[in-house]
Amino acid sequence: MASPSSRPADPDFDPPMIAWPPEAELARFRMVVVNPFLAVLGLMAWRGAMRALLASEMPPLAVLGTALLAGLPYLIHYHCLDCGRTGVLPKCARHACSGVVTRWRMGRRPRFGWPRPATQLVVWTWIIASVSLLLAVTWGSLGPA
Repeated sequence: MASPSSRPADPDFDPPMIAWPPEAELARFRMVVVNPFLAVLGLMAWRGAMRALLASEMPPLAVLGTALLAGLPYLIHYHCLDCGRTGVLPKCARHACSGVVTRWRMGRRPRFGWPRPATQLVVWTWIIASVSLLLAVTWGSLGPA
């Protein structure tokens, strides 16, 4: 008996071989929402811990604390609008659920020209920075004169 890899394909019994799209090409068909709020919370906690460490008797631990900033990108998450999966943003480029692959096969891009995750992250950064500045100015002007 011939091994399955050496025999010719039988269209009646073998599943069709479907070409898988490259990751870079799938990016145009992916609909994900970027969520940076856990990273903002982590950054606020890091800032508080660093202030406490620098004020304490162990400032060398502050150097170790700066190494924790390397893990900050792993606190930024994405959420797929097709399958509902949530994961860390650095792994978003490998996400290919059935909805994304179906749109790629049909050649149909998402409606409204869905923005890429990097664009969403820049927009979120501007929104969070603007709201933070507005709150700082508002709370700063509410103090005693």
